Amino acid sequence: SNPSSPTTTASISAPAKIYSVSVSGRYAYAVTSNNGSHFLVIDISNPSSPSIVGSISGAGAESVFVSGRYAYIVTSTVIKTIDISNPSSPIVIGSATTGTTPKDLYVSGRYAYVVSRDSSSLNIFDISTSSPALVASTTTALSPHSVFVSGRYAYVAGYDSAILQVFDVSNPSSPLLVGSVGTGGNSNDVVVSGRYAYLAHYSSGNSLRIFDISGLETTSAIVHSLE
Repeated sequence: SNPSSPTTTASISAPAKIYSVSVSGRYAYAVTSNNGSHFLVIDISNPSSPSIVGSISGAGAESVFVSGRYAYIVTSTVIKTIDISNPSSPIVIGSATTGTTPKDLYVSGRYAYVVSRDSSSLNIFDISTSSPALVASTTTALSPHSVFVSGRYAYVAGYDSAILQVFDVSNPSSPLLVGSVGTGGNSNDVVVSGRYAYLAHYSSGNSLRIFDISGLETTSAIVHSLE
């Protein structure tokens, strides 16, 4: 509430290292990896006293994204759909093979966008049914680590390549590379808001770098998912 002085209000122990978290409503959804793998549902309705209310063992992943009543996770070679309509009893209801070593995913509408590190690819899945179906795959710069979708564009941040790429995904079955820029270092994450892209850098001084993307058609409002 005071941006110049953020404070920790609470913390909660996890059974293993948390790799990704997605928040929706009164719950946070986390995935762990290394030395035990879990999908966790955490009640955060009382921020000063969060509690784990549901979990799935053996469902560790690199990334998680929640949309509506479903959570989507990517494991070493698979994208999984988890029904979270009952937070205390999440259930895996579908899965599909991805490119090797998926690192991140973003869900927008009926599609999930997955970047895979070893295959250097952006893979688009139709998630309108319980089992995701691959509709397109395109080559990216070397070792993509993060993807963010805003409007008609998917922004892919490279790690070894040190490049931010922009793909037009208005036709999900035929993604098209429309722009790219060198980022000056290894990027672990990218978030887009309005006319700017924000990249978290692992190297180059462990920095936050901001790129003006106003040369593209940008959205004036992000409403998130509506169900």
